[in-house]
Amino acid sequence: MKKLISIALSLAMLFTLTVSAFAQAQESDESYEGYPVVVVRGIDFGGFYLEDGSPAISFQLADAFILLKNYFTELVINKNEDAFLSSAMMLAADILEPISMDKEGNSVHQLYFDKYEKSMDNYPDEVPLMEDKGETGIIKTAIDAIGAENVYYFTYDWRKSAKEIAADLNSFIGNILSDKVNIIAVSMGGMVTTSYLYYYGAEKVNNLLYVSSAHNGTYGPGDAFNGDIYFDGNVIFNRIKKSFSGGLISGLFLNLIGKIGVFDAVTAVANKVVENNPQFLNNDMLRSGFGTLLGLWAMCPDDKFTSGVEFMFGGYEDEYPVLMDKLEETEEFLFATEDIINSAAESGVRLSFISNYNTPLAPYYRSSFLQGDGVLETKLTSNFATVADYGEVLTEEQLSKADKDYVSPDGIIDATTALYRDVTWFVKDAEHVAARYGSEYADFVMWLVLSENQPTVKTSSKYPQFMAVDAERNLTAAE
Repeated sequence: MKKLISIALSLAMLFTLTVSAFAQAQESDESYEGYPVVVVRGIDFGGFYLEDGSPAISFQLADAFILLKNYFTELVINKNEDAFLSSAMMLAADILEPISMDKEGNSVHQLYFDKYEKSMDNYPDEVPLMEDKGETGIIKTAIDAIGAENVYYFTYDWRKSAKEIAADLNSFIGNILSDKVNIIAVSMGGMVTTSYLYYYGAEKVNNLLYVSSAHNGTYGPGDAFNGDIYFDGNVIFNRIKKSFSGGLISGLFLNLIGKIGVFDAVTAVANKVVENNPQFLNNDMLRSGFGTLLGLWAMCPDDKFTSGVEFMFGGYEDEYPVLMDKLEETEEFLFATEDIINSAAESGVRLSFISNYNTPLAPYYRSSFLQGDGVLETKLTSNFATVADYGEVLTEEQLSKADKDYVSPDGIIDATTALYRDVTWFVKDAEHVAARYGSEYADFVMWLVLSENQPTVKTSSKYPQFMAVDAERNLTAAE
């Protein structure tokens, strides 16, 4: 059940056809003389392909209907929790099987994903077909700004260990004919880039921008690997309401069913099932199909990692000796994150962080009540700013400890406690990776990564520390 919900949540990035102004990027009047830009993408559950070119993971609407049908027939009507959970686990296993890893952390199947081993001017046919949002929105914006010959896109097998992906990134950067590069690390790409710094140093990095970054992990996999699955009715209500914002009828309807307790009733049943059947959160199917995805372990916050390994593999270590060694390497890296970033800054790397907020998180894990960008927790993407829970504001006690210059106008965030508070920006109402092509948000990203000097939250009145976006991703000072 846990696995299915996690996968269904993560299938957020779909490939669609869009129109690009790629050709215009080749017509810039001024040649760019700065360092190349490397965009390190985030996780992509749907980005793997089988040998015949078909998607490795295919979650169909029919699958959701099967799950819903089994919920009502087995759980609601027959009161058979075991039958419902077994059917849910089998469905999850079928969906995940094509991307499964063996007990040594190697892919069971031969899979493929889109790679861009050279600068983007070598892909004139592919670029126009890329989406205008997320990482490829950044790619298109960078092409317009500095020319496709100066833009690189690092994609990778996110299932591998942090050390293995870092080696791939090191080879990728090593093939770029430049003394240094500017890096935009997006989502899981923040973890990947930090692992690269850990194993290979910061010598080749000039500017490093973390965008909605998971370099401190996320409680989604962190809680899941600890078996801490919890369905929060209020979080579900907030998530659905945010998705349908702006519609009067839908808003009134959601408020009505929220007030009569529909979401609380459904989640109460789900939580009771989880509570009554702990074995379904720790069994051979989850251990072999979910626990062997090493990249997800590198996304655990360090306070969840050790206990997660014990929960998932306690008593089974002898069956996974190679995997245990790789997890031990991952743990060493995770516990060094702050030192790694500090070392990069001390060596002269210019650092910047963008942390989005005011979008509810996924409702399946214990920490989903936290403030976030829909995928990652703002507390973690901002390097531990003090952040009110979603729908709340900071308490009087929290505000009394804050430096008022670092408190958001809406009273939700106090950046005083953020490790790099002077180079961390917060954008309200921006979803996870909100850099839509042609938007002011995307321009902001480029301003940071192409800065010739270290930018701070005081550098530009156009980009104050606390901002908000509208539907077109235009930026305004937060209110």
